[in-house]
Amino acid sequence: MSKKIYSPWIQDPETKKFYKHEAKTHTGIVVRTQGGHCYINGSETTLTENLMKQRDQYKAERDTLIDDIAVLKANISRLERENRDLKHENKALRLQANTYFDEWQNEKLTSQVLRDQCKEYAQEASKNTTLTNHIRLKAEMNPGVSRYLDLVNYIDRLERD
Repeated sequence: MSKKIYSPWIQDPETKKFYKHEAKTHTGIVVRTQGGHCYINGSETTLTENLMKQRDQYKAERDTLIDDIAVLKANISRLERENRDLKHENKALRLQANTYFDEWQNEKLTSQVLRDQCKEYAQEASKNTTLTNHIRLKAEMNPGVSRYLDLVNYIDRLERD
C-alpha cells in the first residue's frame, strides 16, 4: 500500500501534496491509495469520482452559505429599520421629556413665587393683627379718647366686609 496519490490528472507535486492533505482532513472518511486507485471507506473510487463528490459537497455548502447570506441580509434590513424607528421614537420621547421638564421648572418657579408671596402676606397679616390688637388695647385703656374708639369701630367694619 502506497501513501502517494498517483493519477494521470495530477502531475504537479504541490497539487498532489494538497490533495493528499485534503484526503487526510476529511472527518469520518478513510482514504487510502494503492496502485493508482483511491479507496474511500473501503470501496474503490477513482480520484475523479472523489473530486466530483468533494465538488458537490462544496457546492452544497456554497448554496447553504448563499441562503444564509440572504437571511442575514433580510435580518440586517429589518434591524436597520427597527433601529431607525427606535431612533425616531427616542427623539420624540426626548422632546416630550424636555417639554415636561420645562413645564416642571416653570411650575416649580411659580410655586416658589407663590410661597414667597404667602410668607409676605402672613407677615403683613401678623403686623395687621398686632396693630389691631394694639389699637383695641389702647381703646380699652383710654375709654375717653374718641380717636381710639373710632379706629376700633373702623376695624370692626373692615373685618365684617
